[in-house]
Amino acid sequence: MCTTDADTADQQPDSTGKRTSSGQELHSKPASGLLRRFAGRLALLIVSVTVCIAGAELVFRFFGMANPVLYRENPQCGYEPAPNQVSHRLGIAVHINDLGLRDDEKSSAFRNAKRILVVGDSVTFGGSRVRQQDLFTEVLERKINSSNRAPIKVLNAGVNGYSVTQMLNRAKTLIPIVKPDYVIVYAIEDDFHRPPLTFLAEGNFVYPTSKPFSALGQFILLSVHHMDKRYGFLKRLPKEVSHIWERPRNRDAPCDTNRVVDIHVEAITDFVCNSWESTGHPKENIMICIAPTVSALNANGAPQQSSISTMLARANLPVRDLTADFHSAVSKPCTDAHQYFWDEVHYVEKGHALAAEILFQHILQAGWIK
Repeated sequence: MCTTDADTADQQPDSTGKRTSSGQELHSKPASGLLRRFAGRLALLIVSVTVCIAGAELVFRFFGMANPVLYRENPQCGYEPAPNQVSHRLGIAVHINDLGLRDDEKSSAFRNAKRILVVGDSVTFGGSRVRQQDLFTEVLERKINSSNRAPIKVLNAGVNGYSVTQMLNRAKTLIPIVKPDYVIVYAIEDDFHRPPLTFLAEGNFVYPTSKPFSALGQFILLSVHHMDKRYGFLKRLPKEVSHIWERPRNRDAPCDTNRVVDIHVEAITDFVCNSWESTGHPKENIMICIAPTVSALNANGAPQQSSISTMLARANLPVRDLTADFHSAVSKPCTDAHQYFWDEVHYVEKGHALAAEILFQHILQAGWIK
């Protein structure tokens, strides 16, 4: 049987030595090369993404996102900072001592000094934007000791998110331990509208009870939380999506929501009479300070005293409204309230210095120091 030149050409082996049934060449080599190039690029992409995630994790760990202040439940206060911890956030060290106070000194260090116990919310606690030595409690302590013969220790018992009732309950638990000579309740008006008692919800990453697994994950969760708090975008997303990012809400103890302010005022009266005066301390050795907001300071006209302050004064409670004091400082030429605050209520370093000076003047007027 003869074969033509065309038949011979059709049956020439391809580069791999294989033929198709029709004698056509297979393109296995180009196909396998394309597959290898795709696999190589995919591997490079995976490695690049992994390196970026690992790098971001290291960066956010460096800035303390995996080292937040930890909390624990307290049946009287709802929750409180866990004792004996040091947290670092954005280069700022947050020291919590053996009593759960924001202080870098152990309780044994101030046994021989007179003590001023300051209870409050996040304004008093100070967050992680201001160095510990620049908080108003620390500045106030230095001011007092620079003009007073007997040493005085100012104890910062502020806790993020506290209501007035929680502040007073915390004071009740600390008074038998630290035996303060004076007490300052440092509150803003919003603290009188919060539920009297709140307990931690499991998984609430704003009040963590354990270290987060991932610093990057913690940063993303907190960023989404703060953006939603400001813009409220989560409610516009499908429930299946928004549920992933929602922060578990803390559990509020049952109360009459129509009487929240009255409940707090009654708690102050009870504290002054039954937890302070009954232990032999005079009413003059306690101050209920109501600090202003930026909106109150920027309002047109003369500064208005808080309605809460008026209510407390009518109840014959030792209230000090600080609105006029702050206003006299921020209303000076070329001065603005935002030079003292980083948001509506929280102070920058300059604001803490101003709050310390205002409290120092009130303490002088009260005769706490000579």
